[in-house]
This record gives sequence, structure tokens and C-alpha cells, in this order.
Amino acid sequence: MSETCPQAELRDAWRGAAPAEGPEARLQVDAQGVPGLHVATDVLSSAEVEALRTVLGAHRAWVQVTYGAAGRYHDLTSAAERVDFCPAEAEAEAEGEGSRLEGSRMWPLDETHAELLRLVEGRLRAVFAPTGLWGGAAPADGPAAVVPNALQLTRVSAFNHIANHYDVRDMWKEGIATLAWSELPTEGELRGEAFSLCMQLGAKKAGRRTVQVPLPPGSAYVLTGASQGATRTCSLRHVGRAACSCCWTHGVTLSGPARVSRQSLTLRALADDESDSDSEAEGGGGASLDGLTRKGGGALPSVGSASGDGGGAAIGVGLLRSLACAGECGGASRKGGRASRKVAAPSPARPPMGVPGSERARAEPATALPPIASAKSGRRAQRAARCVSTPRLASARSERIAADGEWRYTCTAR
Repeated sequence: MSETCPQAELRDAWRGAAPAEGPEARLQVDAQGVPGLHVATDVLSSAEVEALRTVLGAHRAWVQVTYGAAGRYHDLTSAAERVDFCPAEAEAEAEGEGSRLEGSRMWPLDETHAELLRLVEGRLRAVFAPTGLWGGAAPADGPAAVVPNALQLTRVSAFNHIANHYDVRDMWKEGIATLAWSELPTEGELRGEAFSLCMQLGAKKAGRRTVQVPLPPGSAYVLTGASQGATRTCSLRHVGRAACSCCWTHGVTLSGPARVSRQSLTLRALADDESDSDSEAEGGGGASLDGLTRKGGGALPSVGSASGDGGGAAIGVGLLRSLACAGECGGASRKGGRASRKVAAPSPARPPMGVPGSERARAEPATALPPIASAKSGRRAQRAARCVSTPRLASARSERIAADGEWRYTCTAR
């Protein structure tokens, strides 16, 4: 590796995990009363910020993404550019169908970016050690160790912002840490302009709570617990980016004139499917009984089961009958936006062999086929009944006909 490469410049400017010189980081736990939100200022020096600018400037594979309700007019500027790095096995998972990483553009975490991740990880562990981030100041040992293995480079251009959103709730382990600064220095600060971390809780109609946390350039913040909103900490066990009223969303707004872009580094640890997707074990899935499930975790009574009021068997038989009818009738079909259930006619018994067809037809009783019930036929029957019942339903569009001493009306199709 050349000594003039961006990585070498960063290595020379980096002050170590716990720097003894330069500004001392100041930590705030549960900042502004938001549980699980920890912020620290003066985490990076001016020389370190300048080296990180060079590192991010050497990347070319930026992908533009939108956050939050970007389709609405007041959020059209909610966009950013990103480059994501992850282990090689996670990159292969992102290319598979049906995976939680499907559609994500992930680059393999090579040696250069792994070194960058470890440098930043050591600094963040030392600064946020009182909060227990990723197990403390030193990496934890054992199978349950939380070691960041995903690195995200982000830049938000001037006059843009990042709308409030959840990071994919069932994708990351506890603890999402971000370092941020400006792309260019300003007159009063070599590290750039300040920015604000916007935290929101609840829906807008239910009285949403909004907290603005102003942060100077070179600061870092960590999302844990309710501020991160992971599936394991959500009371409703929501996954993906599903909204709830118990977890906070986060966004970024650029403070002041915002004439320069914002750059940042985000460290996260990919969650394990077995240990971190526990929504079904905690009651978020359906409980099964003899192949039948009910949403919400309640068990369905089986056929012949006894209950206190003697209704368990009836419920089970009725359920099986409805399922059998749905299977025989081919399920429900939709036409014109309304559901209708098709009832198949039972097949007649096969006539005995060796008997002529005409004799078999005369000998066998006629099988009455049940009418084909549907929502449309039901509405037609109701309309006909209204037209025939009483002459008071006559209108200018009806034709009156006298027959058998009764008044009958035929309705004009509308």
C-alpha cells in the first residue's frame, strides 16, 4: 500500500482508541430524555476529520437512497448517498430472493475497510464504555459477542435531510453508532457545520413527540433500546420498518445555512436469524394445533375437544367444514371488487355398466342441482323482490303491468 494513499493519511492522523491529546469527548446518556440515545461531542479532531474526508472522497460507488415519506412534497429532499460494506457471506445473502437483505447493494468488507472499521470501533468503545456499547471497552468473547461487521459511508448534500425512519428492525444487533462531520470546513470550525438529530415517538394524529438534539461536527451518537427500535425490544415485536407507538424513529436535519454536505460513518452488527428473530417464540406468531393456526397466538379447538360450555367440538367441526367447503369450491374469487364464493354442484352417481343410456336415464331419479349462489345473484333477487312486493315502489323508470289481478313492476336496468 502506498504511503500517499488515503488509508495511510488516516493512520497517521488517528490518535488511538483513547486519545490523551486533543479535545476530550463529553458523553451524554439518554440525551434530551430519549431512552437509549447516547451522544458524545469532540470525538474526532480536526486532523482526523480531514483524513476521513480524504477516505470518503476516494469512493465512487455511491448509491442514492430515500428515507421516510420521500414521496410527499415536503419530503422530496429526504435523500442521501451511501456505500455499504459487509462480510462476504452477507453480500451473497443480499443477492438471494426472499432474504432480509434482498435488494441491498452490499460491497464485501475488504482489508482496507476492515481496518477503517476497527479504528473507529476502538474509539467508539472507549467513548461509550459507560453505556455498555457492544459489551464495553474491549470486544466481548464467546458466541454472544457483539462485534460490528457492517460499515456504511453516507453523505447528505446541502439543503437535503434524512427523514425520520427505522433502521431495519430485525436486521441489526443492539447498538448502532454513527460519527458525523462536514465535507468542507467553515469559517468558524475546521470540522464543518453543526447538525441536528431528530427523534420522534408516536403517530402524528396521536400527538407525536419530537425531540431535536443539536450536535457539533465531529460528534457521535449511539442508538440502543427504544431509540433503535429493534424487534427484540419492541413490545409489538415489529419487523422491517413497521411503525409502532413504543419505539423512536430517527432522522437528520442540517442546522444553520447548511451550505456544505454532511458525511458520516455508521457501524452496525448483523443480527443472527436464530437468536435475534424471536417474534414467534415471544408470542408474535401463530400457535398451531393439528395444522391449524390462528393469528395472535391463540390455539384453535380441535374436533371432539371438550370445553366448559360444551362448544369446543362444535367450533372445531364448523371450522373443518368451512375449510373443506373452501377446498372443494375452489376458494373465493373476486370480480368487480366484490368477493363471491362459487359452489360446485355434486357429481351424480355413475350408472351401472351394461344398461342402455336411455333406460338408465328413465330409471334414475333426476338429481336437483343446487343454485349457484353469488353476491351478484343475491343482489338481483333483492332488487326483484322490491319491485314485485308493492306498487309504492313504482317510479318514472318502471313499467306497470297488470296480470292476474296483481300489480307487478319490472325495473329498468341502471
